[in-house]
Amino acid sequence: MLAAAVALILLGVVVLIAKNIARPGTAEAGSGLPEHSPDGSHPSASSPSSHGQEDANQVQIDALGPQSRCGPARSGNAGVLLRGCLRVDGERVLFALKISNPGENAVEVTTKLSYVQAGQFHSCQPAEGLWHGTVPAGGSHVTQPTDCVVERTHAAYQADALLAPGDSQNWTTHQLSPNAHVYPDRVLWRCNGDVPC
Repeated sequence: MLAAAVALILLGVVVLIAKNIARPGTAEAGSGLPEHSPDGSHPSASSPSSHGQEDANQVQIDALGPQSRCGPARSGNAGVLLRGCLRVDGERVLFALKISNPGENAVEVTTKLSYVQAGQFHSCQPAEGLWHGTVPAGGSHVTQPTDCVVERTHAAYQADALLAPGDSQNWTTHQLSPNAHVYPDRVLWRCNGDVPC
């Protein structure tokens, strides 16, 4: 009887540990993104990846600073990963894209960032949220969050991301960020399937 009781306790501990290992949506702060200053800017837009391969299905929490999320990635041309990101601070909501290149060759891409506020799509400024450049092999690029900012109000927000090959606007990849349900005193984050994240 004692042996059976010990075996049941050990089994319960193993199940509990297994449930908490690699749980989706629990990425640590700064997962693969450059350091950011309090205004949301970052010192280097493109940088080689120092964190190894990214998990495309992983939500990156606090990647742009406190109260921010970069959603799961969608694979685009040449295996480039596209993420939509947003951050909520005391007075603003800031939007950005993260483009990662896990491959062995540099890839030229064009991206477009817009945002959704209370169900309505809006363009980012400057230049309608367009960015064109080359993402180095094993590196990433994060667009400037301060280039796409809106005043914080009681509403739901999402970043809307598009990716095209080369210097074109032939959009081949589309991805939305997690939802930020912004209230005067808190932010509730929702990911795919309305799951808290």
